[in-house]
Amino acid sequence: MPQLDAATHETVVAHDAELARFDRDFLESLPGVDKEHTLECVGATPRIQNIGNCLWTGLPLIEVLDALGVEVPPTAIELRLTGMDDYHAGVPIEDLLSEDGPMFLAWMLNGASGSPRPTARPPGCSCPAATG
Repeated sequence: MPQLDAATHETVVAHDAELARFDRDFLESLPGVDKEHTLECVGATPRIQNIGNCLWTGLPLIEVLDALGVEVPPTAIELRLTGMDDYHAGVPIEDLLSEDGPMFLAWMLNGASGSPRPTARPPGCSCPAATG
């Protein structure tokens, strides 16, 4: 897994060109909300379940984009997330405002921001979102 320096790491928001960049200090300056959520590792089996329940602190991603002054183009159909290890995943743009709950960007886990990443995962679970 790639290593990063929490003091200097920045996340880039781009669409054809860079639109904005932010760091942990920016995220922690936002009025985060707490959200209890359970995650199950994609590699879980009936015998080894790898499920974790955590209190996440963050905001809906659309609110973070608004705070950065980034508007989602009306023609957008997908959000592409790419980690430092080049793992990437596409997410339908509708997930930014889903009725089941908008996509949430968490920067604290159980009240602690010790991880250098603006995401976290339950113990024993390797989640792609935790790669950068």
